[in-house]
Amino acid sequence: MAERGEKLIISSPVFSLQLGTKTMIVLSSDLAVKDVLDKRSGNYSDRPDMFIGQKVASGDLRLVVMRYGDTWRGIHRMIHNILNMKAAVTYTPYQDLENKIMLKGFLEEPQIFLDHVRRYTFSLSTQLIFGYRCPDMNDANLKELFNFANWGELAASGSAQILDLFPILQKLPKWLAPNVKYAESLFKKESAHYLRMWMRAKEGLRNGDSHVRMPTHLDFTTLYQSATGDCTKRDNFIFGAGRRLCQGIHIAERSLFLAISRLAWGFNFSPSIGEDGKPITYNVDDLVGGITVEPRHYTCRIECRTTDKARIIREEAQMSQDLLNSETGQWKESPKGMAFSTWVPEKTEA
Repeated sequence: MAERGEKLIISSPVFSLQLGTKTMIVLSSDLAVKDVLDKRSGNYSDRPDMFIGQKVASGDLRLVVMRYGDTWRGIHRMIHNILNMKAAVTYTPYQDLENKIMLKGFLEEPQIFLDHVRRYTFSLSTQLIFGYRCPDMNDANLKELFNFANWGELAASGSAQILDLFPILQKLPKWLAPNVKYAESLFKKESAHYLRMWMRAKEGLRNGDSHVRMPTHLDFTTLYQSATGDCTKRDNFIFGAGRRLCQGIHIAERSLFLAISRLAWGFNFSPSIGEDGKPITYNVDDLVGGITVEPRHYTCRIECRTTDKARIIREEAQMSQDLLNSETGQWKESPKGMAFSTWVPEKTEA
């Protein structure tokens, strides 16, 4: 059956699957995605109904799975104002600081490298959305944000899919559908968290040569080809397509560039050694999660390339720490990097 499915994908760039009462159209080539989702985005920008993930657990207000319509367009325009390409460059001070602190974490505690990456991404997000950063993995606010992972697993669970494919089952009493009750409790908890963080942000925004240097945002040119007319030049489709293209793509690409380039500049990565004395072989398809996935926890060996680079990492991290309050871990003064400021990156001579 699996072999038959693989042949179908290879021979048919567009095919359909009958799932319960729903018909799923599968686009299995870059050209098909370009022709349908980009060129005809006016007709193909909707989302399927997600009873558990959207209606029950999100109050119909989670943008990523929201049905296309006036509400979606209104939120989309609002987000575009703070995440567009021009605004993205003003967030560089946040990205630079969080990245340097992440590098110090890799240097001093390489065994929990996944935690350092998570803190880096979450702390940047909380600064842009709520106006505060997450100093470490024990931060209470950071732990609450991990509820998003719970939402992703819930929305992609088998019971949630069945309720979407057979809508009549959505009328079942809650005692027969425990996921519905769990989704409601998750929504209440998440709503309270966002309201509390919104109030906190409103009150606290105002408080708040490769051998001789590490890569900076000035080395960044363009990593993404998502808007190119030639779909074969797109390096990935992870940010979506058409009108559903992720609005944070410009910020995400810069964060990825800083993380990947600096980690490659400063560290050597190699497989862990197994009990048999040989390097471990990793399964790149071993993923966990729901709508969003990540590699299952794994180990590897991480070593700084040179003592000079270790010194640079520590010095840069210390200069970043000097910008923060020693007690709260928050900015002493908000950097000139807000989307509506006049901050522009310094230019250096070529």
